[in-house]
Amino acid sequence: MVNNKKDKKLEKQYNLLIKKLENRRKINFQDFLQIRNFKSQVPIGFDKKKIETTIQIALKLANSGNKEDNKLALKKLYSLTGIDIPIASTILHFVYPNKYAILDRYCWREAREHKKLSASFGYKSESAINNYFIYLDIIRSESKKSHKSLRDIEYSWFVKWRNKKKVLK
Repeated sequence: MVNNKKDKKLEKQYNLLIKKLENRRKINFQDFLQIRNFKSQVPIGFDKKKIETTIQIALKLANSGNKEDNKLALKKLYSLTGIDIPIASTILHFVYPNKYAILDRYCWREAREHKKLSASFGYKSESAINNYFIYLDIIRSESKKSHKSLRDIEYSWFVKWRNKKKVLK
């Protein structure tokens, strides 16, 4: 599954975070920074107390079986400075890896191949949260059909489109 040194390093970082965070009810500020840095290395200042409080509320909502609560969880994370849907989805994935998948532009492209979806995800639009749940339904369906984890599906989509990008250059 892992092809090069950079991928091996990312996969090692991913495995350490999953082992540490899976099914935890709380994420502290340090955990948050590790997840955020896994997904994006852009530096941003954060309000530690606000982040920890918001994440705890979001995790409770994300673990509910209610889809509206799940959307509200994503919305709460999305409301934090410097957190967009890909980072919010990554936070949810590391705590609930069997329930939430990581989203990025490559995975959205693949999801568009499976269903006729808009060309743009709209990361900073109101439709971003709804688009994430459309993506999640698609990736869950693929996971169920193939008997692979959400991560395996998501990562294979990521590699497929990343490699297409390299070929086009």
